[in-house]
Amino acid sequence: MARYCFYCGRELEDKEKCDCRSQTGQASTGYGHFTGNSAPPPNQSKTKEAGRPSGSPAPGSQGNWQHRETPPPPKGPRRQDASGYAYQRQPAAGRGQGMLSFMQFFAAPADTMNRQLSADWQRSHSLWLIAAVILSGIHYLFMNRALTALLTGENPKLTAWDSLLSFLIGTGLVFLVLLLYTLALWLLARFLYRQGGLPFIHALAAGKMAWQYLTLFLLLALPSLFTGGALYGLALALMGLVFSVIVHTRQLARLTRLDENRTWQLAWLSIILFAGILSTVTTLVRLFKLLP
Repeated sequence: MARYCFYCGRELEDKEKCDCRSQTGQASTGYGHFTGNSAPPPNQSKTKEAGRPSGSPAPGSQGNWQHRETPPPPKGPRRQDASGYAYQRQPAAGRGQGMLSFMQFFAAPADTMNRQLSADWQRSHSLWLIAAVILSGIHYLFMNRALTALLTGENPKLTAWDSLLSFLIGTGLVFLVLLLYTLALWLLARFLYRQGGLPFIHALAAGKMAWQYLTLFLLLALPSLFTGGALYGLALALMGLVFSVIVHTRQLARLTRLDENRTWQLAWLSIILFAGILSTVTTLVRLFKLLP
């Protein structure tokens, strides 16, 4: 009767013992396994040093933050690492892919967040931030007029300059809120979670998806400005702002590889720190106005 090896399946002669396991063990211990204080093989260390650009810091030299430079767009399907995302620009999507991406924005938001997460500031970051800020200024203009009419009982008549000034105040206020909240996230990530090498621009770029959701909420609340439902629009706009900062927290936690507990810890700590920073800035502005 023919005999076969239980491990490799090779046919064996009579009374023959297969040595496949011992050969596999020698191959595994002879390359790529380092234990204790043993040093890697010289050729492997040279390969790693040669692959590192000149003047770049060694991995781990700036805390736990290790940002990989953006590689060229892949020709094939996108490959993701074990964490579920990769820092790389996406190739230009066709009409069908664009529609599929738009549908996944609602049907699979977590996958969309992971796919669009990038630490590199791109043109789309600027466009979404500008769109969210401009819509916020429009909401502030109409909300200010509606609240004034609700409190005074009279419909205020604003000149063109007053309307422009109110719009600019609204855009500046929301832009300041987004910056201060990013500052709170960045400070907590650097000093509490030891991400010493994390640049502020990377923490800001993580908010791209948050600005997309803020733009969506503001667009949904926009018709209420012209139909008299100012309270509905105000509530929806505020809820959109809160939801966007939560998304920003999630994206930064994903970027810095925090676990789920630390992600929610970062969320409530950042809200408390943001409130303190905003209160300090408001107090300083009032103080400067009182000074001659």
